[in-house]
Amino acid sequence: MAFFSQIADAFTLCSQPPAERPVRTTADPPMAPEDALKLLKDGNRRFVRGCPWGSATKDAARQQLVDEGQAPHTAIIGCADSRAPLETIFDAMPGDIFVLRNAGNTCTHAEGSMVGSLEFATGKLGSRLILVLGHTKCGAIYGATKTYLDAGGAGKKAGCALEGLLQDLGSVAQVAAEEMGAGASSDEVAAHAVKVNVFHTMNFLLKFSQSIREGVRSGQIEIQGGIYHLETGSVEFLGKSPAQKELLESAMPLPPSMVVPGDADRGVHGVRTGADERVPSDLALKMLKDGNERFAVGAVTASKTSGDMRKALVKHNQAPHSAILGCADSRVPVDTVFDAMPGELFVLRNAGNTCTHAEGSMVGSLEFCTGKLGTRLILVLGHTQCGAIAGATATYQSGASQAPGCALEGLLQGLASVAKETSEELGPNASQDQLVSHAVKVNVFNSMNFLLKFSEPLRELVRKGELDIQGGIYHLDTGRVQFLGRSPRQAELLASQLSLPPSMALGAIRTPQDGTLEPKLALKNLKDGNERFVVGAPIAKVHPNMREALATKGQAPHTAIVGCADSRVPLETVFDALPGDLFVLRNAGNTCTHAEGSILGSLEFCTGALKTQLIFVLGHTNCGAIKGATAAYLASKDAKRKKASQALEVLLSELGSVAAEAQAQCGSKATEEEIATAAVKLNVLHTMNFLLQYSQPIREKVRSGELEIQGGVYDLKSGRVEFLGQSPMQSKLVNSTTKAVVDQLVKSGDMEALEGEVPEVSRWSFPPTPERAPEGSLAALVVHGLEPDAKEEEAGGHKHMDAAAAASTARVVINKEERLSKLVPCVRQHMAAIAASIVVEGQKNKHFNGKKQMSTMTEDFTTALTLSKEVGEAPSLDELPSIAEAVVRAVMGDAFDAHADGADQDDEILLRVENLLLMYGAGHLLLKDTTLEMKKNCRYGVVGHNGAGKTTLMKEIAAHRIVGMPPDLKCVHVDDSKLGEMSDSYLNALEYCIKMAKDIGVNAAGRETLLKVGFDEAKLNDPVAELSTGWRMRLTLAVSMLKHADLVLLDEPTNHLDEESVQWLSDYILSITSSSVMVISHEPKFLNKICTHVVAYVDKKLEYTEGNFDIFAQKKGLSKEQIDAMLSGNLSFDTKKEGDEDEDAGDAPKVAAPVAGPPKLTFPIPGSMEGVKTGSKSVLELRHVSFRYSKDKDYLLQDCCGKLSLSSRVAVCGRNGCGKSTLMTLLCSEHSPSENTDGHHGEVWRHHNLRLAYMKQDHLKALGPFFDTSPFVYITERFKEGYDGDLQRRLIEPEDEEEALRRKELAKQYGKYGNEVGELVSRTKVGNHLAYEVRWDGLDDPKQNTVEPISKLKAMGLDKVIIACDERIAAKAAGLDQRPLTRREIVRHCEAFGIDEEMCCNRQIRGFSAGQKVRLSLAAMFWTKPHFIALDEPTNYLDVETVDALGKALTNFRGGIIMIEPKTDFVERICNEKWLIEDGKMKVEKLNNGVKRQA
Repeated sequence: MAFFSQIADAFTLCSQPPAERPVRTTADPPMAPEDALKLLKDGNRRFVRGCPWGSATKDAARQQLVDEGQAPHTAIIGCADSRAPLETIFDAMPGDIFVLRNAGNTCTHAEGSMVGSLEFATGKLGSRLILVLGHTKCGAIYGATKTYLDAGGAGKKAGCALEGLLQDLGSVAQVAAEEMGAGASSDEVAAHAVKVNVFHTMNFLLKFSQSIREGVRSGQIEIQGGIYHLETGSVEFLGKSPAQKELLESAMPLPPSMVVPGDADRGVHGVRTGADERVPSDLALKMLKDGNERFAVGAVTASKTSGDMRKALVKHNQAPHSAILGCADSRVPVDTVFDAMPGELFVLRNAGNTCTHAEGSMVGSLEFCTGKLGTRLILVLGHTQCGAIAGATATYQSGASQAPGCALEGLLQGLASVAKETSEELGPNASQDQLVSHAVKVNVFNSMNFLLKFSEPLRELVRKGELDIQGGIYHLDTGRVQFLGRSPRQAELLASQLSLPPSMALGAIRTPQDGTLEPKLALKNLKDGNERFVVGAPIAKVHPNMREALATKGQAPHTAIVGCADSRVPLETVFDALPGDLFVLRNAGNTCTHAEGSILGSLEFCTGALKTQLIFVLGHTNCGAIKGATAAYLASKDAKRKKASQALEVLLSELGSVAAEAQAQCGSKATEEEIATAAVKLNVLHTMNFLLQYSQPIREKVRSGELEIQGGVYDLKSGRVEFLGQSPMQSKLVNSTTKAVVDQLVKSGDMEALEGEVPEVSRWSFPPTPERAPEGSLAALVVHGLEPDAKEEEAGGHKHMDAAAAASTARVVINKEERLSKLVPCVRQHMAAIAASIVVEGQKNKHFNGKKQMSTMTEDFTTALTLSKEVGEAPSLDELPSIAEAVVRAVMGDAFDAHADGADQDDEILLRVENLLLMYGAGHLLLKDTTLEMKKNCRYGVVGHNGAGKTTLMKEIAAHRIVGMPPDLKCVHVDDSKLGEMSDSYLNALEYCIKMAKDIGVNAAGRETLLKVGFDEAKLNDPVAELSTGWRMRLTLAVSMLKHADLVLLDEPTNHLDEESVQWLSDYILSITSSSVMVISHEPKFLNKICTHVVAYVDKKLEYTEGNFDIFAQKKGLSKEQIDAMLSGNLSFDTKKEGDEDEDAGDAPKVAAPVAGPPKLTFPIPGSMEGVKTGSKSVLELRHVSFRYSKDKDYLLQDCCGKLSLSSRVAVCGRNGCGKSTLMTLLCSEHSPSENTDGHHGEVWRHHNLRLAYMKQDHLKALGPFFDTSPFVYITERFKEGYDGDLQRRLIEPEDEEEALRRKELAKQYGKYGNEVGELVSRTKVGNHLAYEVRWDGLDDPKQNTVEPISKLKAMGLDKVIIACDERIAAKAAGLDQRPLTRREIVRHCEAFGIDEEMCCNRQIRGFSAGQKVRLSLAAMFWTKPHFIALDEPTNYLDVETVDALGKALTNFRGGIIMIEPKTDFVERICNEKWLIEDGKMKVEKLNNGVKRQA
C-alpha cells in the first residue's frame, strides 16, 4: 500500500499546475507556519522529481504585487554558494518567499542587516516561518573547518574579511570536531559542521532579536532549519533548534554590531567644501584607508546629505581630498567603498579604470581637479574580477585581430597591451584567473604611468611634492582595498617631455632638424601606428603649419616603404603617420621586377640624402597582381606559353617565378587561392633580396648597421600588419658585391680580386689557472685530506705540535672515534677537515684557547650533522662536546687547561681573530694572515678602495661566518637595502617598529622606542612607506639597538641622507655607549666625527690607526686630492704592486699615491687580476688569426699574431678599410676568426679572469634606446644584474641566423638529449682543465644540470658564451654584484667623467652633446673597473680640452690599452707599441718614445 501511496503522491505532485498560479499579496491572510512548511516541502519534491510548476507570471499578477504588495509565507536565510536560487529549489512563485543569502547562511558578520531584514519580513510583511537553510559541500563551512583544523584551534589575526569570516565560523567547526571525535576526517567534520551552523544561525536570531523572540513565544512565528543536498536536490528539514526554549529567555535587544560609531571628520559643514583647508596627500591617503576599513567591517559613518550640506557645496564649491580613477564595473560606488560624503572625492569611472580611450577627458579632468580644486592625491583604483580586463585577456589570447565591430571591442583591443604584458610576465602556464588577477595590477600601473607621461601639470606638482599618484585594487569579495603605492617608473617618467595625451596632440612632423631615427625606433613607430589604426584611435592630424615646415625645412622620413598600389588604404593611414614620416613607393605587386632603377634609385636617395635608416617592404592579402600572376603561371603550365603582348601580361609573367616557388612550397595539391596567399609573403622576401643584391649603397649601409630592411604583410580584413623581420638571405646577400664594383675597386688598387671559401667556426683554448695552494703546502694538505709528517717540540713544559702535526692528529682522533664510525664516510671526512682547520687555527692564535676551540668545533660539528641530508647513524648532539674536547686535548695536551698569554687583556677585547683569511667569489683573496680586532665600546671606521672587501668582511661578521668568532657575540647589521624594504609596507611607523622588533626576537618595542630617536606623536602614525630615508634610518637603528648588540655594523649608512640626517646619525652613533660600532663610509667628515679608530685595507691586511680620520690622514700623509679620490673609492692604500711577494716589500709602508688626472676624466683603478702577478704576463693574444667575410672574398686579415698584457699601450694603425676595426672586434670576441689558407683556424686567446671593456666606433648607438632617459637610468638598467648586460647580450646571442642554426645542429650531436645550452651557471676545474656547469634548454630542474669540459662547449660553437660566463664570474670576483646602484654611487662615478649630478639624474641623454655622450659611454665602460680597455677612435666628437683630459686619464690608467686612433700625436703620447696593418698583414713595432705604463 505504501508503494501505491507514493505513486499517487508522485502523480499529484507532477500533475499539471493550476491554470493560473496565484501570487501572494497583502490581500491574502498570513499563512500558518505549518502550512508554509508544507508548501516548501511540496515545492522541493516537485523540484527533485523534475516536474516543477514554474514561476511564470502574467502582467496582471506582477501588477497585483506592485499594487497590493508582497506577503511571503516564509523568510529564508540561505547560502550564496548553494548553486541554485532558493525560489527554484522550492518551486515558488514571485512573492512566496523572502530570501536572504550570504556565504555560510550565517549571521556572523553583518548581523544587523540579516536580523533587521527578518524583523521586517515577520513584522511588516506577515511571514510566519523563518527557515535557515544550509547545504552540503558548503565552501564557507569547509574553508572554516580547514582553517580551524590547520591552526590547531589557535586563531591568528585575520588579514582580510574572508579570513575573518572563516575564523569567526571557527566556533562552528570546533563544535563539529568535538561532536565527531578525534578520529573523524576533515571532510567528515566539515559535513557535520553544516548542520551545526544551521542551528548556530537559528540560535543567533533567537538570542539577538526581541521581536522574533516574542513572535516565537506567542506561536505566531516558527524558526526551522534545513539542509539542501546538492547531489539530489532534496532538502532535509531539521526542525526547531534544541536550544530554543533556553534562548527564548534572552534579553538581548540588538545584534552586537548595531552600535552607532563616532562620526569621521567631515569638514566645517559636514561635507568638504572650499571653506576647509586643503588636505595633504599623506593625510588624504590615510582618510581613504580609514574609510575603506569602516566600509569593510560594516561600520560606515557617512550620513545622508542634508539640504544645508548641499547649499554649502553650492556656495563654497567642493574641495575633494582625493581624485579617483575607478572602474565602472566595480559593483559598488567609489564613495561607498571609502565611506565618503559628497564633495570628499572627485570620481572618474570607465570600464577598466584606463586611459586607453578618451584619455584627454581623463587627464584634463584630473588636471582641473588638482589645479583648480587643490586635490593633492590621485588614486587609480582597479578591482578584482574586472570584466574589462577579463575580456581584454580573452581577446588577446584568442588572437583576434579583426577590426572592432563596436566601441566595446575597440576598448578590449586597446587593453591588449596589458594582457600581453601580463602573459609575458607570468608565462604560458598561468591559468586564466591568474592572468586576469595580475592584469588588474598591471593595468593600474599602466594608467598611473600614462598620467605621468602625458601631463606636464601633474608631473610638475609631483616634482614639487604637492601631488601624489598612488594605485590600489578593490577586492570585491572582502570589500578591502589593497594599496599599491606609487609607480615603480615614477622617477623615470617625471623626465617626460610630453604635455598632451596622444589623442589631443596635433603631432610633430619630422624635419632634418630632428636628426635620424634608428631602425628599432622607426619600426616601433610603424607597429604603434598600425595598432592605433586597427583599434580605431588614430592621432595623426594635419594642420597648415606642418605643410609650411615641410616646405621650408624639408622632410626627414623615418621609414621608406615599398608598397602595393592595390592595398586599398593609403600607407600613411595604415601606419597612422604624419606627412613627412614616410617615404612611400607603390606599384602593382610591391615589386622591383620592372622599373627597378626607379625603385632602387629612389631608395638610395632616401637612405642617402634623407638619411632614412629603415626600408619596409609591404605586401597585402588578396593582392590582385599576385593573384593574377598565380593564375597566369598555372595556366601556362597547361597550355603553350605565348609571348606577352601587353605591359600587364609582362608584369604577371615576370611574377610567375614567385607563384612557382609558392606552389613548390605548398605542394601539388594546393588550390590556386592557397598558392596566391603563400606567394604574397614570398614576393615580399623577393623584393627585400632584390634590394640587397643589386644596390651597393644599400648593401653597405646594411653591413655597417646604418640601415635595416624589414618586410610585412597588411591584412585587408583586420587592418593589422604582420611584421616578417629581415630576409633569411640577408647575411649572405649583404656580403655579395657586384662585378662592376669589384672591378672598379681592383682597378683603383683599393682591393684585390676576391677568392676563397666560407669561414668556419673558430677554435679557442684556455690555459689552466695556477693552483692557489702550492703542492705540499699545509693549505693543500688540509684541503685534500693528506697527512703531513708530524713534528713535535717541547714548549712550556709540554709537547707542542706544529700546524701540520696538529691537523694530522685531529684527523686521526676523528677517524678512530667509535661514536663516529657509523657515519657516512664523506660526512666523517668533512668533520675531520673541520677539526683539522680549527686546531691549526688554535696553534697560530694564542687567544684561541682550548675551551674556545672546543666550543667552535662543537658548533661546527652540529651544523654539519644538521644540514647534511644523509649522515648514516650519527651520535646524539649531546655527545659532540666530548668528542670535540677529545680532539683538542689530543693536540694541546696539558695546555688545554692553561690560560693563554695576555689573557688579562681579554676583558677589553670584544672580538679578536688572528691569521684571518677572507675570500670572495671564485677564490678572490681579500684579506690574508691579518688580525681582526674590536675593542669594547669603540667606534671603527673602515676605509679602502672599492672592491677591497669592506662589505664582504662586514657581512661575514654579521653572519658569524668568521672562524674563531665568539659564538655568543651579538651583532646587528644595518645597510640601506633594509631601508628600501619599507617602501612595500602598508604599516605606519609605530606598527612597523613593533613588527621589526618581533622579527629579531624583541617584544619591548613601542612608542618610547621611536620617541627616543626624534619621532613625535604625529609621526608615529605616518605610513612607513612614506618616510624619508633619514627617518627610516632612525627607525631601523632604534629597533636594532633594542637587541642590545655587542657590535653594531653600519654599511654606508650615509647613502641617500641629506646633511641634516648625516648630522643626526653622527650624534646618534656618539650616543651609543654599550656597544662597539663598525662603519663603512667614504665620507671623511662623517668618519672624523664618530671614529675612535680607523681601519684601512693595506696589502690585504687590516691596519689600525687610533684616533679620528684627521689623525689617520695626517699619519698617512694624505693630500686633499687623495682624500677626494677616496670619496669615489679610487684610493688604494696598498704599498706593493699586484703580485709582489711579502719579502719584496719596501721598508716602511707608504700609501700608494693615487693617480690624479684632471677633474674632467678620472678612470677607476682596475684592481688585481687572479692568476696574473706581473704586468708583463700575457692576458690577450692573437694566434695566427685570419678573417674574411666569406669564401668568395679575399682575406681582410691574414695570419695575425700579437700579445697584450696589463702593461700594454698599443695603437692599431693603417689606412681606412684595412681592417683595424675588424681586428678590434676579433680581439673583443664580437667576431670569430676565419679558416686560414692552410685549413687551420687561428685563435684569439684571453685569460679567463680578464675584465675587458670595449668602446666600439658606433658606441653611441647603444645609447639610442635610452635617449629619453637619464644617465642614471641607463647605468642602472645596463648593470642591474651586477655585470654588463649589454655585453652579455652581444656575446650570448648568435651573430646571425646561420650561427643560430649551426648551434642547433651541434646541440643535436653534443647536447644532453639533443638540447641546446640554456645557460652556463658556474665554472670549475676538472684536473688541469676548465669546465662549466650547464643548464640545458627544456631541462629546468637543477638536477639535470651537468658539468661539461670547455673543449666540448667549444665543439658546440659556444666560444663567446664561455667568455660571457667568464665575464660574469670576473665581475663577481671584483665585487661588482655588491656595488650599489644608488644615486650617490652612480653620481660619484659619473662625476669622474665630467657628468655632474644634474646631468646624471635630471637630464635626458637625447639633449647631450656628442662629446657628453662620449663621456657617458666612457663612464658606462668603466663601471666594471676593467683590467683592459679597447677603444675605437675615442677622440671622435671631443673638443681639444677633453682630448687632453682623455690623454692624461689614459696615461694614468693602471690597466692595459689597445686603441684605434687617427691622431698620431695622441697615439705617440699614450702608446709604446704599434700594430700596423697593411695588405692584410699585421706588423708589430715598438715605439721609442719613452712611454711606459704609469701604475
